[in-house]
Amino acid sequence: MKRIKTAQKMVLVVGVIWLAAVSAFAQSSVAVMEFTNKIDNQWWYQSGAAQTQDFFIAELIKTKKLNVMDREDLESSLEEKNISISGPVSAASAVKIGRLLGVDYLLTGTITKYGIVGLDGKPLPKGQLGGNTGKGKFSVTFKTELIDVSTGKAVWAREETGETTQIKVSVGGFGSSADDRNTFELAMKPAIQRAVANFKAADLKL
Repeated sequence: MKRIKTAQKMVLVVGVIWLAAVSAFAQSSVAVMEFTNKIDNQWWYQSGAAQTQDFFIAELIKTKKLNVMDREDLESSLEEKNISISGPVSAASAVKIGRLLGVDYLLTGTITKYGIVGLDGKPLPKGQLGGNTGKGKFSVTFKTELIDVSTGKAVWAREETGETTQIKVSVGGFGSSADDRNTFELAMKPAIQRAVANFKAADLKL
């Protein structure tokens, strides 16, 4: 009888240890939301927003710190649950959206600067677009934060600027060609990588 009770206790202890181990290794989940663009540029909504989400998703997956929701799954869930988002995500909205999506965190962001400027960072004179002349560069600045769905508070925030002088301006303006998308990637991707590197280095207890 004593042996049976001892065996039962051992099974119970092993079970508790196993559950603790599973909990320790269980990753929190995050959904990367579409960034709000404060700069009026139609191309952003055609391609730039999706590129930015994809870059952030790919880099966050590499950190192995969070279970990252796929963009297509996110869009499908938003549509299925009739969630409409316009403008920056407030704390109250973050809690509501996060719970509906079933994630622990939301990564949100805003584009605050976006376009072609001179090498000194100032607007180019009218008629001087830069192109391959070496007179201009494409610059994009964003602010991003990781919001805890349980509290609506940001647990991490970062601002980054990405730039590239490899620009080719299309007749229809920026965003009209594959060259423009490549230019955007050359500027944005390294900035996102720096932001995510900072997030990883912060070693947050998520």
